[in-house]
Amino acid sequence: MKIRPSLPLFPLLALTSLAAAQPLQSRFWSDARLLPSQSRTEADLLQQKGLACPLPGTAARSDAAQQALTQLQAAVASLPQGDPGRAALQKTLDLMRRNTPTAAPSTPAASTPLTLAQALKNARTWLSVHDAAGVRAFALSTDSQSAAAADGAAMQASLLGRPDAALAALLAAHDLTPKNADTLVNLGGVLGALGLPQEALAVLQAALALKPSPSGALGISQRAVALNNQGYALLQLGRWADADRVLAQAQTLEPALSEASSNRARALLCQGNTQAAAAAFRRGSRRTSPASMPGKTGTPTASTDLPLSQPGQQPPDQTQRPPSFTFDLSHGTQTTLPVLRIPSTPGETAALADSYQALYLDLSNRALKLQRQQEAVEQQLKARSETVPAVDERRDALWWAMLSVDAQPNIAALKTQMEHSQKEPDRLWTDFWHCEGGCTIDVISRRAKTKEEFSGLCVPALQAAHNAWRGAMHNAEIDLGAYLKATYATETALAANYSDPLWHDRASLQAEIGATVLTAGYAHDAEVWARDIAQSPNCVAESDRKPSTTEQVAGPLELPRAPLCKQLFDGFSASVSLSVVGFSVSCDTFSVKVSNPGWIGAFAKLSLKTETPNWKSTVTIGVAEGASLPGTGIGLGASQGMYLTVDRQGNLLDLGMVADAGASASGKFGPIKIGKSVGGWSGKWSFIASEN
Repeated sequence: MKIRPSLPLFPLLALTSLAAAQPLQSRFWSDARLLPSQSRTEADLLQQKGLACPLPGTAARSDAAQQALTQLQAAVASLPQGDPGRAALQKTLDLMRRNTPTAAPSTPAASTPLTLAQALKNARTWLSVHDAAGVRAFALSTDSQSAAAADGAAMQASLLGRPDAALAALLAAHDLTPKNADTLVNLGGVLGALGLPQEALAVLQAALALKPSPSGALGISQRAVALNNQGYALLQLGRWADADRVLAQAQTLEPALSEASSNRARALLCQGNTQAAAAAFRRGSRRTSPASMPGKTGTPTASTDLPLSQPGQQPPDQTQRPPSFTFDLSHGTQTTLPVLRIPSTPGETAALADSYQALYLDLSNRALKLQRQQEAVEQQLKARSETVPAVDERRDALWWAMLSVDAQPNIAALKTQMEHSQKEPDRLWTDFWHCEGGCTIDVISRRAKTKEEFSGLCVPALQAAHNAWRGAMHNAEIDLGAYLKATYATETALAANYSDPLWHDRASLQAEIGATVLTAGYAHDAEVWARDIAQSPNCVAESDRKPSTTEQVAGPLELPRAPLCKQLFDGFSASVSLSVVGFSVSCDTFSVKVSNPGWIGAFAKLSLKTETPNWKSTVTIGVAEGASLPGTGIGLGASQGMYLTVDRQGNLLDLGMVADAGASASGKFGPIKIGKSVGGWSGKWSFIASEN
């Protein structure tokens, strides 16, 4: 997502009220994020250390990196959309942007810390140098006339990717309410994002002295936000140990403040603690802390990562949290394994060999047809030009969850039991018909001297083996049915998280292919046993010999699809409409709309050359007390919220929502519209800067 390609868009947005804490439900997209293993993360960070931790006097190296970025960006732009080479170059460009070193700060390092007055003066000077016209436009606007209006204008400027415009508005808000600590916290965050770390530190020190609000959006302490912004500014100055200290405090104060962990990863890496840096990096990649939001009793928790391995890959290279923790699994559909008719006598079973074969071929052809449909869908998906990283990542995470259903503990246990049960019919078949040298049929053949003697030995032996095989097939049917039911319900539930028809079709087909192949294999086991009996008539009593038939041996395999995810039943959906910017999120989709930006547009032509190229930021917005769910009369209580994470290039990286458990009859959040219909903005917001 890019609201304005020429300027950085950087907010993580949360919608919330700040009343007393209530039981909460949440859904954070980043919680479903696949993470590299600890060892792989350590290796990756070591490769990036030279860029992430520049030594004094390496500004020229940073300039060279910036020049390389510019050249690579031009190369990407020169290639047409859809060109495979463009996609590969874009990935390289994104990686370079994340790893470009920090150059010397724009403000010379002071021998003594700046005072608040000096920091504010420097910030105003910076604005007058970079965009005096924008400052004048703001001064003439009604937003400059009151602290509340200026504060709201700063929030919207932040959402539009105009930190310089936000700076102008925040300076005005501070002038009108100089004792407002939260305004200073936001101002410090914006200064850090603009590459003014010395000024940011002075402002944040003043904010902490005034004691910021104890609780902000998503229940995150504003003091923790201030400490995080301090740590971010210290990182820009290369003060790794100082940054580590304050970021550790922020982490301890607010485990849900994942930005503090992201920032601390760099501080730890640059102090030589790669192992701790990798752990902090992995922790900061997801919103929910394993310690802060445990699951319900008996369900997986945030700390229960599942290994994701490619075939033949050991150890696992990636991990993912259980889908029951990260996705809505309440809309799956049910299927049952068709009961396969297996007669009690070998002769009756042999007569059904062609019927078993017909069933097996029908299911195999059905699976092949489904696979071809899925391949066609995948070709359509490949032809798309996706533009919203967070949406792409969530859809990919859903797909990985589909492919890794067997890694879930409950399903893994069912699969183990199924595989154990399936071995017994195969063993009995092999031992009687197809082993080398010691099979029952071979032993009988060697012992029997006549046809009559052969039949006298084989008929009772086969009947005994058939009884055992039939019992083994019954056990296998029970265990296969349990596994099939669980996997199909989970896979279709995951498919129901897709609102995009193609992705939903792909996931639904994956579930249908798996169920069909499993059922076909079961029919094949019956066919090979029956076929061997049919080819050995002397092992069947004359009274039991039956003519071949093609009658139906099982009912149809019903594979109902789950519906597309829709706002109607998606528990976490919202739309926000402010005077300048609006957006909505539901299921796996996100959309944004920008109105006439007014005076903020006066800053539009500014080309920011900040010294912090790989950053993202946090903006939080509160819902006015007394707001309610439209059409329900249900009030919005404490910590109702939504957030967006966006980097400076305007790419949406993450989003999520928090709600009181009692927000609706079903305990879910949304659909919520923030605006005049529900009481509007509460006047509370915050800005949190972090490493990307």
